[in-house]
Amino acid sequence: MTRLTSVLLPAAVAVLFLSASAASAQPRPYNQPNYGPGYHAPLSPYLNLIRGGDPAANYFLGTVPEFERRQNSQVFRSALAELDQKVARDTVELGLSEPIANTGHITAFGNTAGYFGNTTVKPRAVGAPAKPK
Repeated sequence: MTRLTSVLLPAAVAVLFLSASAASAQPRPYNQPNYGPGYHAPLSPYLNLIRGGDPAANYFLGTVPEFERRQNSQVFRSALAELDQKVARDTVELGLSEPIANTGHITAFGNTAGYFGNTTVKPRAVGAPAKPK
């Protein structure tokens, strides 16, 4: 029995050692620590219960809406983050971040460049002498 144990125990330990995978020390994605300048720990919504007055009204008009507001804030924050990532990805894919090549058209402030039909010859004023050719 001792011979069987002396053979199987090291073999079992070796199998467990070889089958183990790497352990990650940090969760994915890495969360920023909640401390530092400007950080304020969020107050518990249950503090609305001790405001004074009717506790039932404080619960249903203060505590419950605060939980809902925090949940909605988290949902909207994640939706906005997804939109920002999509805009950044689309900007790179469509090439919108690259400068536009020269077109050869004149550009100047206030130049309409014929957009309003001002390239036609203006009629001369009544009574004005005709220009000689």
